[in-house]
Order: sequence, then C-alpha cells, then structure tokens
Amino acid sequence: MIEITGIFLRKSKEKNFFFVLFLSFLSSFLVLSRNPLNRITMSWQAYVDTNLVGTGKIQQAAIIGHDGNTWATSKGFAVDLAEGKKAAGAFANPADIISGGIMIAKQKYLALRYDNRSIYGKKGPGGVVMVKTKQAVLIAVYGDGAQPGEVTSIVEKLADYLIGVNY
Repeated sequence: MIEITGIFLRKSKEKNFFFVLFLSFLSSFLVLSRNPLNRITMSWQAYVDTNLVGTGKIQQAAIIGHDGNTWATSKGFAVDLAEGKKAAGAFANPADIISGGIMIAKQKYLALRYDNRSIYGKKGPGGVVMVKTKQAVLIAVYGDGAQPGEVTSIVEKLADYLIGVNY
C-alpha cells in the first residue's frame, strides 16, 4: 500500500490515475499563482508562445497594455514604449496610421483596414494584425508563408477569448 495525501491506493492502474491527477493539480498550482485579491494571475508569455507564434502562421507577436507597455513578446521582437503607445492609441484615433503607417518593432506597415477593434497592415508579402481587447492589444506579424485571413482568424479568436474572460 502507498499513502498519498491520506488516500490509500493499491499498486495498480488506480494508483497511476491518482498519481497523474495529483501531478496535474500540482503543476497547475505551480504555474498559476494567486494574488492578494484571490484572482488567478495569467501568463501572457504562454499566449504569445502557444496561441500566436505556436500556430506556425505567425512569425512574431506581442501583447501590450493600452498604455503601450509590453506584457509579453516573442523572442527577438521588441515593441518599444513609443510604438506601443501609438499602436494602442490608433484604435481611437487612426489619423496617425493613415498618414504615417503602422510602426511595430522598427518596421513600417501600410494601414489597410482599421476600426475601434482591429487594425491590419501590409508590408511586402507579410503584414501585421493588431486587435484590441478590454485591457490589452494583441500584435501579430506574419510573413509570406501565411495567408492574411488565417492570421486574422487566429488573433481575433484569441482576442474574443480574452474579452470573454474580462481581459
């Protein structure tokens, strides 16, 4: 017999199930931390690495706050504070991107479409998709191997999810 947190188990498939369940709980507990308000603190980097760049359609990505501060970026992709502020502000006032384009990570993109939720830009065979949520702006850069519609769908769906959980 083996005792795990007061539960006696036989050496069998049942033991393996409870052990996996315990490890799953333990890993979830270690990955998610709780703040003083007892709210779960999310890992923004995981969204960039898994939900955006991890799709294989997006080359580089970032999540920034409405104030322009960077929350998470893919490796080698830097959105400085000035670019972040302009990008976040473009949703309410697109005049700057209409005349001067979209500057993201020192690259200039021609603004193709913009509204109070989404901004799409183009540069050569690639482009940029930016989507605003309640608290953040998702930025995704794609190259010539991806279809703009695919990238747009990926970023918009992640934004819908984040909006649904009040982010």
